[in-house]
Amino acid sequence: MHRLAAISLLSLAVAACSNPFPFGPGRVEVTLEDVAVATVENATIFPEAASAVNRPSRRVVQLKLSTRTDLVQYFKEWDRQIQVRCSVDGTANGRSYHGFSTQPFPDSSGNEVALPSHPTSGSERYVYMVYTFVDLIAQDDEYEGGSPATTLNLMTDQFEALRCHILGVTMAPVLFPVSNDFVVSAAKFHNLYRQAHFE
Repeated sequence: MHRLAAISLLSLAVAACSNPFPFGPGRVEVTLEDVAVATVENATIFPEAASAVNRPSRRVVQLKLSTRTDLVQYFKEWDRQIQVRCSVDGTANGRSYHGFSTQPFPDSSGNEVALPSHPTSGSERYVYMVYTFVDLIAQDDEYEGGSPATTLNLMTDQFEALRCHILGVTMAPVLFPVSNDFVVSAAKFHNLYRQAHFE
């Protein structure tokens, strides 16, 4: 009986392609330190695109994360590509939406920094920035004719929350290391949007 249960749990984990439990191998804890609705240079979001410099600035949801884990080294040791996955909870039409997200990168000073400024032994935390929901638009998980079937405008359409997590991916059918979710409520988003004073 125990063996059958163990096999079932293993099958579930492999099928999900990530550790389905809030503990154990592959889990990494991150804290959402700050969130803002901001305008950033297009080249910041798409640094490898040749035309990025010539594009207008973009409005995004900006997430500041901290963790005791050096994310770059952590996912390198797992031999995984690091990604941030963001989705929209509680849409009025019941459809599933996602937002493009940058990989976590060190804060704007160009270096991983510790919080607080003078950490005690064992309290060092690495700080990363993530930009997501470019142009404050989410895209339908379903595609039609090679494009998202619909889009969701975060500024005008109804939703309950924005939910993200960090995932380490590879082509192999193995467990993917994953972080806890970090969530921004719709009320928080709209309040931050009003504070941004976009023209």
